Amino acid sequence: MDQELVFKDLIKNDLYQVFLFSSPAHMPFSSCSHGWFVINKKGEFSRYEIDYKKNIEKLNFGHINVNRLPPFEGLEVFSFLNYPRWKTTFLGQIEGGAGSSAQKMCEFIENSINTYNYKDKYFLFGPNSNTYIQWVLDNNPYFKGNLKWNGLGKGYKV
Repeated sequence: MDQELVFKDLIKNDLYQVFLFSSPAHMPFSSCSHGWFVINKKGEFSRYEIDYKKNIEKLNFGHINVNRLPPFEGLEVFSFLNYPRWKTTFLGQIEGGAGSSAQKMCEFIENSINTYNYKDKYFLFGPNSNTYIQWVLDNNPYFKGNLKWNGLGKGYKV
């Protein structure tokens, strides 16, 4: 089933929303989870995540990838094939109108391409995708949701 259809009931195009999702990481690291954010700015969706490969389209983004994959789809099972993909798990969200914590978190994530100190580094145990997610969560404590227990790198100190 299309992952967007699974999560369509969460979408509110008149609000600012931030969603946290995860899926298993690429093989052979699939026992670990990979997290990403989807931001919804009143119907405009963007996916933000750290990937082990640098963003080749925008060199100044480092390992931060924006919209590399569709918003609600899990990672590729094998990094060298587009399909199959892992199932997506919903981990939390925040929503609100203009001036809300949700709008501020959307802006924080968008600005992370300029403010995240480890965007040019990636290591298996951190900093990595989950280090980035935890950094965003630590800077936005009103968000209701957490990384899974197997989010390798979430404990890396930034």
